[in-house]
Amino acid sequence: MSKRRYEALSNIILSITLIVFGAAAGAYFVSGNFTYLALGLILLFFMIVNFMMEICRPGHKEVGK
Repeated sequence: MSKRRYEALSNIILSITLIVFGAAAGAYFVSGNFTYLALGLILLFFMIVNFMMEICRPGHKEVGK
């Protein structure tokens, strides 16, 4: 997979994760159901993992010189 395509895919995944996380947080505040909060925390974890992969991937400016 090319670098540009990887970055585009990563940005799309990040955007979808943020939208769904916001929706889950909003649903939690409206209903008070902890299932939505758990869903939001799981998505936040996936977002952090995606960010770490972005930093540690080969060819990144700071890591792979």
